[in-house]
Amino acid sequence: MDNRIFTTIMVATDGSDDAKNAVDSAVKITQLNKAKLYAVHVIAPGEVKVTQHDPRDAEWEKHMKEHLMAQGREATKYVETSGKIVGVSVEPVILEGNPADEIVKFADKNDVELIVTGTLGKTGVARFLLGGVAENVARYSRTPVLVVRGMTMNNVTNILIATDGSKSADRAADLGIKFARQYGAKVYVAYVKNVTAYDTVIIDEAWCTEALQKYDKEAHRATSSVVDKAKFAGLSAEAAILKGVEADEVLHFADKHDVDMIVVGSHGRSGLERFALGSVSEKVVRHAKVPVLVAR
Repeated sequence: MDNRIFTTIMVATDGSDDAKNAVDSAVKITQLNKAKLYAVHVIAPGEVKVTQHDPRDAEWEKHMKEHLMAQGREATKYVETSGKIVGVSVEPVILEGNPADEIVKFADKNDVELIVTGTLGKTGVARFLLGGVAENVARYSRTPVLVVRGMTMNNVTNILIATDGSKSADRAADLGIKFARQYGAKVYVAYVKNVTAYDTVIIDEAWCTEALQKYDKEAHRATSSVVDKAKFAGLSAEAAILKGVEADEVLHFADKHDVDMIVVGSHGRSGLERFALGSVSEKVVRHAKVPVLVAR
């Protein structure tokens, strides 16, 4: 049976140690899919621009540009070498501009089907998160984004799919199930009921009871749908209906059950509102100890 999901994948790398986890994951996934891999490095304008009030500034900028290009070639060369070891074809690409914008535009232009990125910059301290590359790529990309932290995707035995019953979550679940098939992983499906509003005393009790019953039915419907799809694909699958703050519960469940990958949708139940800063998917991306796949 052909389990391939992607034909074209890209990995964004800055050459940092953390980025190497993303590279190793991208190479593994590319190998499994017999796909093409782009290794993309972006030079940000602020890294080379100077005021040029002094004629010597132009010379400095030239040398800095050469230095950054050399770093970019070194970063993409690591991807090429890693790919060559396992028979994966890699095309190196060095771009200039805002990193998140360039990554998203490149993916759109080249029909990339999966973007893989790490979470830390070259300093090893500044996160690619708040206003940074990984978070912005996950926020704005129309392409699924795999944000890799802590561990690679070489061995995946448990995958957690978080769902809220929305169309975005359903599409993410379908992609998560395909990943699980490739790795032969067990699937957990979690729905988190945030009942904060229903716990207040100002809400009519009868209305509250009826609303919570509908909430329960939706939770069971959403999780059962994904579990049934996973089992139909020949996978072991288990549903979990949790109660609390969505992102916190997803992360806690992932830790407790030794999950190797979390899958989330990028839109909420409205189908319109982005999971912007402070929302579920971005909180999961920001705090997860394992790779997170964000799909829309």
